[in-house]
Amino acid sequence: MAIRSHSCHAVMYEKDDNVSAKIFCIESIKQCLSIRKGKNMELKKRVKSFLEDTGATIMAFCKRVNISCPYYYRWIHGEIEFSKDICDRIEAYLNEVYAK
Repeated sequence: MAIRSHSCHAVMYEKDDNVSAKIFCIESIKQCLSIRKGKNMELKKRVKSFLEDTGATIMAFCKRVNISCPYYYRWIHGEIEFSKDICDRIEAYLNEVYAK
């Protein structure tokens, strides 16, 4: 038996890689991506609200969280997804600002 792990689930395969295990794995990955996408949409809303509430510029925000403006725009328009590290930096920055 081999074990392959994904960010949300570890799936055990038999030597012949049976179909039911593959289907479970695919569904698990789809579920993980769906959850991540939902969290990403919440983060986008928080960022947009932050910019509106504070009047901060996109350029200033990007400098604070260490990303480029074009990268930010690609994320906002759904062309790319930020890594967990970048999302964590943004969350930490927003939490810090709103805690003041």
